[in-house]
Amino acid sequence: MSLRATIKGLTPPIILDLKHGGRRYPSWEAASKASPSYDDAKLNAFRVARAARRPVDGGILASSGLPLVVMALKPNLAVTDFGGATGDLGLDFLAAFPDATYTVVETPTMVALMNGRSAVRFETSAPQDCDVFFSSGTVQYVERPMEILTSGFASARSAVVLTRNSFCDEEIFRVQCSRLFNNGSGPIPEGYRDVEVRHPHRTINEHAVQELAKAQGFRCVSSLEEHSGVLPYQGKVYGRQLVFLRR
Repeated sequence: MSLRATIKGLTPPIILDLKHGGRRYPSWEAASKASPSYDDAKLNAFRVARAARRPVDGGILASSGLPLVVMALKPNLAVTDFGGATGDLGLDFLAAFPDATYTVVETPTMVALMNGRSAVRFETSAPQDCDVFFSSGTVQYVERPMEILTSGFASARSAVVLTRNSFCDEEIFRVQCSRLFNNGSGPIPEGYRDVEVRHPHRTINEHAVQELAKAQGFRCVSSLEEHSGVLPYQGKVYGRQLVFLRR
């Protein structure tokens, strides 16, 4: 066992939680006032510069769960990706399924930076109709995630795929701290320093999501434990990848 792993094993969980943003805030508004938003111009500029250097090699697509959904349905799908950042997954997806359409829903800053750069479409609001509604590691960074998911399920004709979630039975509002170079994918561009990045974070209730899916006519066909995207807090927060198909 490495020295780092040994130290981590001896560190009380509450200290590890604090390292990633353990302070709890009474509301989303309070957490938002204590940190910049995901629409921060410098963060988005870095992500765009980094994405421009990334090869389209299918690596991101392989771990997304989308290929299995497409093969179970049809290749010319319309996909909505809520919170798809610079569209890296979308580029991988379109390279594998050229007859599909892929729309990323992002902040106004990101949409302005990315429009016209690739075959991926960028919008500030989700299309009313799609075949697959997809979101990865995003709904925990918005104020009203259930409103977003309600619209997502209503828009999806065939499937909803939710990955890298931060689930908890109670609402927990915090400020997540990370390093700039941990954001995005691809080679690190020149001219940037690896500074601290802060943004508001909240937990989502998995039971509420499952009930919403049932009410919208979907059934859960896959529920896999995953840790990516989870912001720990006293052992209460967990991650799960969910795939829903319309009945």
